[in-house]
Amino acid sequence: MSEIADRVEIRTPSLYKHYGSKEKIYEAVLERLFEPFFAALDQFVDSGWSARSGREQIEQIMQHLADHPNLPRLIQMQALAGGDQLEKLLDKLYRPLFRKARRLMPSVSDAGGWSSAELRLLIIGINNMLIGYFTMAPIHREVLGKDPLARSAIREQADFLSAVTRRLWMQEETHEAP
Repeated sequence: MSEIADRVEIRTPSLYKHYGSKEKIYEAVLERLFEPFFAALDQFVDSGWSARSGREQIEQIMQHLADHPNLPRLIQMQALAGGDQLEKLLDKLYRPLFRKARRLMPSVSDAGGWSSAELRLLIIGINNMLIGYFTMAPIHREVLGKDPLARSAIREQADFLSAVTRRLWMQEETHEAP
């Protein structure tokens, strides 16, 4: 707590007065970092999907994660550690996030043959592509010799995720008819 207080240039007792504990600070940080995700998903839900708006929203989310690379790491750390903090993360952030993501999915009758179980797996897969891209960035940087957090790499990944969502999620045709 004293390190945090020093960084924000206040006294430690002031931190306890505002937050009460390290856990409360942690929760406040996570909530603040997740707000842009909720805003982007609300925009998706309210405006519907189009290739252009979907691409812009994906890039916005990717850029937010690039600007806050510890967020995916914190999520992964909590998933591995389990316990009370994971339950709080699930209740306050992840369950609402997944509920919103589900509202963006096509209905089973409109999903081009995807079952409801497969549609749920698409949500998981997209989440893993987003979070994993950032949690594995240090390894990918070393192995591939390219910085995955560079703006051009973020745009490239956003283009890829946009293509994935168009092809899998929204059943866009990707080839010419014979």
